[in-house]
Amino acid sequence: MIDTAGGMHAYETIYNDEDPDQIETLAPTQMHRLIDLAVVEADKKGMSLDVSRFAKTYIILPSLIYGMATGRLVDLGIQNNQSQQVPILVSISLERGQGGMIGEGKNIWPNVHIDDISSAAQLVADLYLVLYDAILAGSNPGHGREGYYFGENGEHNFYELSVAISKALVDIGRGTNAEPTRLTKEELDKYFSGSDAFGANSRCKGNRSRAIGWRPTKTTADLFDSIKPEVQYLAENSRYEGFLARFAAFFASAIG
Repeated sequence: MIDTAGGMHAYETIYNDEDPDQIETLAPTQMHRLIDLAVVEADKKGMSLDVSRFAKTYIILPSLIYGMATGRLVDLGIQNNQSQQVPILVSISLERGQGGMIGEGKNIWPNVHIDDISSAAQLVADLYLVLYDAILAGSNPGHGREGYYFGENGEHNFYELSVAISKALVDIGRGTNAEPTRLTKEELDKYFSGSDAFGANSRCKGNRSRAIGWRPTKTTADLFDSIKPEVQYLAENSRYEGFLARFAAFFASAIG
């Protein structure tokens, strides 16, 4: 659900997971959209043919996930303890010694804490478990074209996020200026294979998710509180260098 703002402006369109007609206006060229369409089509075929081998389908769409994951799987090295968007912005900023953004950072994204989207310790906050339990309970939650579930509990723009990163860099002695600067074309080529996707707007509201009992607890204030620990973690032993290498390879393949 992204546009081509390049960080230069916000937009007012907010996608509602209870409005399948609105969701169906998304072009097939949107990221992941072809997969979503194939999944929904499988549900449609199953309902039209009344054949049990076809699945009822449910698609959870998390927004910008932040926070450090914890738990047994993390301890065993099986599960990643970080997401992507915040760590990549932090890693780029550590390498350049200052927070960076695409354009003026006016683009808006929703956010959700890792424990609100997937945490067995918080049953009403874990969207995956809430939806799974609703399915098993036979409460017939929406599926197929009515089976999109957005995970969000607040919004931020990328200028604000970049300022928080810049301030954290100054606090730990890895930066000298708390004001972020625009990423150059050379930096976009280096880190994002020339793409300005991180400058896009992407706004949504998880009304259907809340209707089935999801109760997220973390807010945008928690996102900003999480920035300094992420900066400290990635700065330690230059972890950010490995993250940058992995992300660059992933992003190149994703848009290639």
